[in-house]
Amino acid sequence: MILKGKAEEVAQEIIDLFEQGTLPEPLANIYIRIGEERHAAKWSLLNQLLVAKRHYRDARTFNQWREAGRSVRKGERAFAIWAPITKRFRDPEAAKAENDDGTNAADADNDGRITVCVGYRTIPVFGYEQTEGAAIPAFHREERFLEELPLLEVARAWGLDVTLYQGLPGAPLGGYQPGKAIRLGVKNWSTWTHELLHAADHRCIVQHQPGQRLDKEVVAELGGATLLRCLGYDHEADLGGCFRYIKSYAEAEKIPVIQACTTYLGRIAAAVELVLKTAAELRDEVAA
Repeated sequence: MILKGKAEEVAQEIIDLFEQGTLPEPLANIYIRIGEERHAAKWSLLNQLLVAKRHYRDARTFNQWREAGRSVRKGERAFAIWAPITKRFRDPEAAKAENDDGTNAADADNDGRITVCVGYRTIPVFGYEQTEGAAIPAFHREERFLEELPLLEVARAWGLDVTLYQGLPGAPLGGYQPGKAIRLGVKNWSTWTHELLHAADHRCIVQHQPGQRLDKEVVAELGGATLLRCLGYDHEADLGGCFRYIKSYAEAEKIPVIQACTTYLGRIAAAVELVLKTAAELRDEVAA
């Protein structure tokens, strides 16, 4: 077990490296791939991003989930995706044009009619995690990565549901639903510990403010890197990515990066030590 004070010492070492500027390049994101069996895989990139931003593995309409052997849980709220409104028109020019075999060039089966998008409408859908019922095997092919996550037992002991969703460029890498769940869209351990530290910080802070705030993001990002270095996973701590992430929030608040880190040093240490303390207690329970 990491002794009290060790987490703050490791966090300070990282801050010193930030100040020196001796950092590796940020690690590339390794996206979770649920598989093309997802119903949403047939949708536009925009609609797939709408699913990924909510950290769902897949999404379908109410009736489509019923056809798949699953039902929407009572009280769940739908979200909207965009569907095109199309109309078919007769195109005189297309009707005249012919392929080499004599068939119509525009559409061999519709006598020169073409399909045109004239607008969009919304369709209510539900995410996989909002449903229950028959399992969909394709969604569990990446579960081996999940089971290998360090300190997964801590999240589960805190009653958090840890699941994976289809990762996409431009979508969140992960997410923490306060007191309920952690969702991951990438295989990077730094993202995992970031979300786990959100959960630990949430347990430490009684008046926890909602939303992405500088204090919460600094605690989660620097705390996650600190936790991984405490465990000996220096490469996975991704200090280059950690610095870049904190810098983006600090610059938005017009605060120097080092100041942003040192301001929350005690809170970072408390969250990291809570994770390690919980892990040690769980190991002692198993050994007893």
